[in-house]
Amino acid sequence: MTAKWLRSIRFVVNPRSWFQERGSARPPSASTIILGMTLALGGVVLLAKLITELLAAA
Repeated sequence: MTAKWLRSIRFVVNPRSWFQERGSARPPSASTIILGMTLALGGVVLLAKLITELLAAA
């Protein structure tokens, strides 16, 4: 595995590393990360429901 591929996995597992890599002033708090992941998961669920309904209607 290449180092770039491993770094991309680390970014997915640890969102704080996104900010450390880019030199941001301070990484987000844990509650901000949890909120962001919850919203992203909700978006994925809604997208899956939409795709399911479109396939059922076809």
